[in-house]
Amino acid sequence: MSICEIENMYRHTIVVNDTLDQVINLSAQIEKIIEVYKCCYHLNEEIIFRQTALFKIPTALFMDMELMLRQNDLKISEIQKEYTILQATGTDDEIVSLTERLKQFGLIEFVTSSRIALEKSNEGFCREI
Repeated sequence: MSICEIENMYRHTIVVNDTLDQVINLSAQIEKIIEVYKCCYHLNEEIIFRQTALFKIPTALFMDMELMLRQNDLKISEIQKEYTILQATGTDDEIVSLTERLKQFGLIEFVTSSRIALEKSNEGFCREI
């Protein structure tokens, strides 16, 4: 859930892997059952989407990862004596792939955000306001 371009309104993204008919039905039910302003659905091809992830790795291993940092555009969020926190932004698949590679470096802990997304069309969420 996040703030959006409309004052005092929040946007929530739900990822559903089902048939288009089921998604249309679910969208209609959400609008009917829950008091929402609007419920939209989009195919992956119709949106730009990313996730953010935080990874905690041992600082001692961090020093050997320069190439991986550059290739994955990893940002350093915090460095402590015992651990380093790295931040990455990417698609679902990119985050999963990066997580698997970081496990080889002694990944201590990680967490990902939910998907954030915007429509590829010229119109925005508030086009009907």
